[in-house]
Amino acid sequence: MAQLKGLKGVITRKKPKKKVELTPAQQAEVEERMKKLREARKAKRGNKAPANVHPSVLAKPDTDKLSYDNVKEWIKYNKDVLNSYRPLIRQKVPGALMKSESLRGYIGDMEHYIRTGDWISNFTGREMQTRTRWKSVTGPASDVEDYFTSNKRIVDNKVIELEEYLEMKEEGRIWVWMTSF
Repeated sequence: MAQLKGLKGVITRKKPKKKVELTPAQQAEVEERMKKLREARKAKRGNKAPANVHPSVLAKPDTDKLSYDNVKEWIKYNKDVLNSYRPLIRQKVPGALMKSESLRGYIGDMEHYIRTGDWISNFTGREMQTRTRWKSVTGPASDVEDYFTSNKRIVDNKVIELEEYLEMKEEGRIWVWMTSF
């Protein structure tokens, strides 16, 4: 037991256990046991889809760029890269913190995609190498009137016709400000 002197008196701390080295035979035995456990878990689960994955993500074929397997592989790769940036941040390497936070955001965006089926990142790919090309999937609604193309204006939170608005403006009941930003 190591003793440390601190503000609260003497603190005893346990020494960490040494890592157990396995012989190749023991390692093979452990791998075989884990393989059996994985197979048993897979047999118990059956062909059920993962609970936290959106059905639209699972429906994409493996050849699709945003398929479940591809995105999971991207997440794993970026988590490994993120771990490699931690020592660089401690060494205060310029740009390391910015790059790690960018990776953390990208990982979060990919996890959001798996949960909801909505890709929200501006980049795609294993190393964020491709920009997302956004496409509008809905047009403007035809039944909604635009107040500036139709003959209506909003005054005091009330919708009025253009003619009434112009009369009020001439009579001095409305003040119009011109502002520049």
